[in-house]
Amino acid sequence: MDVLVPINMMMPGRLIDSSVPLPDVNADLGVDDGTPWNSTTTYTAGQVVYIPETLARYRAADVAGNLNKPPRTSPTFWVQIGLVNRWTMFDGRLSTQTVANDEIWVEIRPQQAVSGLALMELDGTSVTVQMRDPVADVVVYERTESLDMTIINDWWEWYFKPFERRRDLYFSDFPSYTNGEFRVTLNGTGRIGLGMMSIGTARNLGCAQWGARADFKDYSFVRTDDFGNTTIVRRPSAKNASLRVSVEPWSADFVTRTLADVLSVPCMWIAKNDPGFEALRIFGLGSGELEYNAGIYNLNLSIKGLI
Repeated sequence: MDVLVPINMMMPGRLIDSSVPLPDVNADLGVDDGTPWNSTTTYTAGQVVYIPETLARYRAADVAGNLNKPPRTSPTFWVQIGLVNRWTMFDGRLSTQTVANDEIWVEIRPQQAVSGLALMELDGTSVTVQMRDPVADVVVYERTESLDMTIINDWWEWYFKPFERRRDLYFSDFPSYTNGEFRVTLNGTGRIGLGMMSIGTARNLGCAQWGARADFKDYSFVRTDDFGNTTIVRRPSAKNASLRVSVEPWSADFVTRTLADVLSVPCMWIAKNDPGFEALRIFGLGSGELEYNAGIYNLNLSIKGLI
């Protein structure tokens, strides 16, 4: 049972380069980063701008006189609509994606030793992760993972069954370098997307026991009127889980300190990094209590998934 405590990728110097342009405008993909905000431009309703310092995007409201109205301090004139496409994978939300056609690659420099990398809400066919030592100028780690998890049972499914894909990947087997640089590449055909990239320190809490439970919190709007007519507005859903984790007595203090450190901190929780356990790999908030028995310690862990 690992918890991946992320570093802040919005810090200067951590994103080296990306195949996603800045700004990015692509009507076919539904992408519109707009243009850098300019204090001398009069904006009309619907125009999109971004702030180079924060990489946040804003859409002009239907209000006259939008001249020299800084988006960050003028909520009457502007509505924030997220980050630019290149940086959406770092916005801390699973319900948004960095999107492109055929390939997305990103090069990052964590500026510290890291031990875990999670990629979530993937749309594509394969992912390759490389780690490079910039001093020796050599690749010290490379691994490619297919996102295909389609199970074929007969000839009809061979020809017609829709492609089923893995939605998340977790890497924790690369060497530790304080100055290591990573290149993550997502490949596919046509529109592809990456919802979130989280990199940081993976802390092992123990061994998740059988009997773990996972459920879904649906944020959709469902209402049935007095005549039986039902209105449904589909919205995102989040995964939740409750687990019992066996904790070695010698690591109990480390586990309790870790739980205290990550309270109210969105993290990636990985009960088991194997196929068939996707529901127990959750991005969200964790809390728990430690049971002290004679020679046997157990952590009762609850995870509230985020979207």
